[in-house]
Amino acid sequence: MVAIIGALLGAVTGVIPDIVGYFQKRENNKHELEVLRLQMEAKEKGTKLDMAFEELKADLGEGDSLRRHDSSLHGGKFMDALRASVRPVITYCFFILFAMVEGSAIWFMAHNTEMNFVEIMTAIWDENTQGMFAAILGFWFGSRAMNKASKLYLQK
Repeated sequence: MVAIIGALLGAVTGVIPDIVGYFQKRENNKHELEVLRLQMEAKEKGTKLDMAFEELKADLGEGDSLRRHDSSLHGGKFMDALRASVRPVITYCFFILFAMVEGSAIWFMAHNTEMNFVEIMTAIWDENTQGMFAAILGFWFGSRAMNKASKLYLQK
């Protein structure tokens, strides 16, 4: 009986390292799969970041190319002055139109309603008008301030 028990214990103890090795190998494989998955995710994110960076560089390059092209065009003094005056002239025209519409509205309300000056100005200078006015001023003067600030910041 002792011989049978000894034989069985010998057989079982011979298999135990294989069983332990199987579970250890399974855990190692899980760990390696997790590491590979994380590496693939990192590469994917890195690829997306690289693509976004390349798109940004392309956009900047396109803007530089357009500015170089525009600055290389010379059509004589008159054409250069005309090309340079387009945006300011359009701005002046829209400002004159805006002033005429607002002035007409003030005149009409003053003569055809019982509203006092404060009520008229509150009705005319509403949030939409203020937003449009702020956007125009921000466009013309805000970009200059931002450019100057960024140049000062980059020099430090």
